[in-house]
Amino acid sequence: MASTWDREAEARLARVDRRQSETLPLVLVGSGAERHFRHEELWYEDGNVVVISQNVWFKLHRSILAKHSRAFRDMFHADAFAGDIVEGCPAVTVADSPQHLALFFKVLYDPTKQPFFMDQNSSMDFRDLRALTLLSFKYDVPHIRAEALRRLRICYPATLEEWHLRYPEFCAAEPGSPRKKRALDARPVDAIAAINLARRFALHELLPAAFSVCLTQSPEFVMAQVCYGAEDVEELSREDLVWCYRSSRSLCASCSNTVASSDGTQ
Repeated sequence: MASTWDREAEARLARVDRRQSETLPLVLVGSGAERHFRHEELWYEDGNVVVISQNVWFKLHRSILAKHSRAFRDMFHADAFAGDIVEGCPAVTVADSPQHLALFFKVLYDPTKQPFFMDQNSSMDFRDLRALTLLSFKYDVPHIRAEALRRLRICYPATLEEWHLRYPEFCAAEPGSPRKKRALDARPVDAIAAINLARRFALHELLPAAFSVCLTQSPEFVMAQVCYGAEDVEELSREDLVWCYRSSRSLCASCSNTVASSDGTQ
């Protein structure tokens, strides 16, 4: 009979919903083929570049984007927007979600209003941190990337010793934990995304703690798809699933040997 771990195709159908319910402040503009939404808080009348994500438009300032983002700066220097004019401004269409971009641009424009920067112990949802990590690497924004990594390393420390000390304080699963919101509010299922971030950006120091979370969960949990958006799904690679499978077998064998040895000494 096939084991639970062998039913990968069936288990992959399980989806964990981690989508955020917050709605963006959007204004509907135009009709027909020209119909789109403007982000009310990120539409500056004196802006000189339009960033388009799906059907959401942001009108921003090239100087601010270029100051903080090396990727945008290189884009502007290369005149990458030639031929794309919207509202009298050069425009660029990106594949990132509007929700992620809205958070990213707000942090770029006025970090003083973001607890993310102003209070290192402030509560931060893992979903927001994941978005800022992805975009800070993609658009090469060093100061956002540095703070995102600092928080990730608190939640997923490099050694198991630190994990045992820090996990109850910084990522406790119990709602009543007095220090749950000290650095990062993460759920166990977010460890799957943390592993993928570590693989994607060579953040190998995150792996021991993130895998430790997975090994405390059921096989169905580890093989699930975690949905952060309509087309934004995280799941472990086949190689990492195999690692979890082998590690779980080793742990079970070790526990069995420990129990057997204990029974033999009684």
